[in-house]
Amino acid sequence: MNKKILKSHNLVKVSDINKSIKFDLRYASKNNFTKKKLYKKSICLLREKTAQALSRVAKSLKEYNLFLLIWDCYRPPSIQKQLRQVFDNESLVPKVSNHSKGIAVDLTLCKKDGTPLKMPTGFDDFSKKAESGFMDISQEKMKNRALLRNVMEKQGFKQSKLEWWHFDYLGIENPKVINLKIR
Repeated sequence: MNKKILKSHNLVKVSDINKSIKFDLRYASKNNFTKKKLYKKSICLLREKTAQALSRVAKSLKEYNLFLLIWDCYRPPSIQKQLRQVFDNESLVPKVSNHSKGIAVDLTLCKKDGTPLKMPTGFDDFSKKAESGFMDISQEKMKNRALLRNVMEKQGFKQSKLEWWHFDYLGIENPKVINLKIR
């Protein structure tokens, strides 16, 4: 992706900011709820301030010997529209997503080898179990979810009430939708 275009939108590649962060970008594969590959390229972009905050989270996880595993970052509005065509639910798949503003990230915690920790559900689970306040889960899953929320919140992220894996960065005032294609 052209660095000049990224810079004009204040976007950066997360992999350039922190090498310890791991990626399994689900919409760059068929391993997602649409069962289609939506991104031509597996690239994680975020606004620079968001990526820097995420890097601080990753560094804080060293004391636990854990890592971040990112499932989705910047999402073009055209992809958001495709998601809505498959799952038309404004609460879970809004018309305008913070992913399209470069301030939202879907992620989990993982071990060094990339194995995700046990969490209440997998990614893009639309059941009640995916809600960040759902309590009918094992102590291990509750502890892991709480750790993820705590380390993210310390760096200015807010967890979604409907998806334990979705976090919005609050450190950017009035972010605008960015209309780029991921190639």
